[in-house]
Amino acid sequence: MNLSLRHGDFLVLSDLHIGHQASAVQSVDALAPLLVRGRTIIFNGDSFEMRRAVDRPKARRFVEELKSLLAESGVTGVFINGNHDPVVSEINHLECHDTAVLITHGDILFHNVAPWSLNERLYRVAHAKELERLSTEEQTDLATRLAALRRATTSYDISHPTAKPGIAGSLVHFLENTWPPWRPLSIIRSWAEVPGRAESFAKTYRPAARTLLIGHSHFAGIWERNGVRIINTGAAMNGFRPRGVRLIDGQMIVQRLVWTGKQLHFGPELARFVTEDVPASAALATSR
Repeated sequence: MNLSLRHGDFLVLSDLHIGHQASAVQSVDALAPLLVRGRTIIFNGDSFEMRRAVDRPKARRFVEELKSLLAESGVTGVFINGNHDPVVSEINHLECHDTAVLITHGDILFHNVAPWSLNERLYRVAHAKELERLSTEEQTDLATRLAALRRATTSYDISHPTAKPGIAGSLVHFLENTWPPWRPLSIIRSWAEVPGRAESFAKTYRPAARTLLIGHSHFAGIWERNGVRIINTGAAMNGFRPRGVRLIDGQMIVQRLVWTGKQLHFGPELARFVTEDVPASAALATSR
């Protein structure tokens, strides 16, 4: 999907995991301070929990609540699929002003989607089966590869412990991610690999891209690799510091998101870049 930026205010968020047992976002009202009339918010994957059948009814309710809140606030919402909400929309990536800025969730960086997951083997086998069905030409087409990944992540039901949100849920999530002992090492290794994998991905599928916006790994950061800027917006999970990226008037502004009570607000500005190749005067156009 192509999104050419016009004079306006675009905000990119990722990995809200609304309603997840370890997410700090337990209500769509937590996003209210970010909903400025006229703004477009791009939800870059894993906004909701849709992978387990038991979670889907609640996730669908959150989707409708968020869409209603956006409409009431005069905000446009664009939802990109992630591995936890692979069917929230028909969009797997956005390209801003041709291919200068590429926005996608980031699970495509790993063949096994989430190397740290207890479901790693299921991801790996399902993805391999989908890739076997693609021709050589299709293997190098970004939209086709992302669609194959989405089919893989919807081909089975994942499992993980069920717990209520809050301290107990966060504890369960912590234990889930630290046992068996190899899991923390896998997480750290994956975090270290993200910049290099992201650069390789951009060079392979969108060599003209100057900026790649991702999430998925929950580890926020900004890296420069051989002419490619990689920005990971992190996650709104307990224990993590989420970030938002604003695309406004030819600039890209990375800001920390901070909690005041139960709501997210913009915090300190962390970085600012000029995006000369995303002209503010361009018209907003969408196409699949």
